[in-house]
Amino acid sequence: MEICLEGEPSNERQGDREDPEFQVLKALDQKLDEARASLLSSTTLADLLAEPNKRLQPQPMFYI
Repeated sequence: MEICLEGEPSNERQGDREDPEFQVLKALDQKLDEARASLLSSTTLADLLAEPNKRLQPQPMFYI
């Protein structure tokens, strides 16, 4: 998480920080992790295999 913040590139200052920007980014990161875990747990192999077929729907033909 510390990597995405501006400032020190070292890992020495990890842990809870008090500045509001960090707290907002930390909360956003937690929400993203929860959403990612939810999506991964609800996705099946059948869903992944059907995905390319959704894009291969017949396109309408236009005659000139």
